[in-house]
Order: sequence, then structure tokens, then C-alpha cells
Amino acid sequence: MADEPGWKKTVKDAAEIVKEAEDLVSNNDLHFPNDLILKLVKAAKDLQTAHQESGEVDESPATMLLDKIKAIFNSRVSHNCEIDEDGDCAMCTGIIEVKEM
Repeated sequence: MADEPGWKKTVKDAAEIVKEAEDLVSNNDLHFPNDLILKLVKAAKDLQTAHQESGEVDESPATMLLDKIKAIFNSRVSHNCEIDEDGDCAMCTGIIEVKEM
């Protein structure tokens, strides 16, 4: 039995992270832990790559999950900003990058 392609594992892992975030949203908890924000941002970037690796031209499981992450970020989630020495917050920057995908 052959191993599943890497992009399928990426989609499976991202689905678990999206489920965790959707559970918070469904409980009207829009203040996300910073680690969850970072996991969602990383998952979104990985999903974008997975979509390209899948060879799908149109909608794929990866793009459907990416759209869910964008919807979560568009639902006005909040977090505790951690401002670095340059005056930037990695979570805020990541959220903006995902929304622009």
C-alpha cells in the first residue's frame, strides 16, 4: 500500500486545526489563543502549497479549508497582540496575509 501524498496529510492536519477554531467560533468565543492563530496561519500557507501540489485546477479540499480559515479570520477573531521590537505583531501580520490569499 502506497503512502498518501504529502498534500493529503497537510489537508488532514489542517482540518483538525480548522475544527478546533470552528468549535471556538460556535461557542461565541472569538478571542483565540495566540498559538491557535499561528497554527491557522501556518495551515493556510501549507494549504495553499498543497492545492498547487494536488494538481487540481479548480476547488480542491485544500482550497475549501483555506476558505474556511479566511472566513474564521473575517469573523473578527481577536487575540493578545505581541508587539515585537519593530512594532509588529506576528499574529496580526499572519491574519492579514491569509485574508489576502
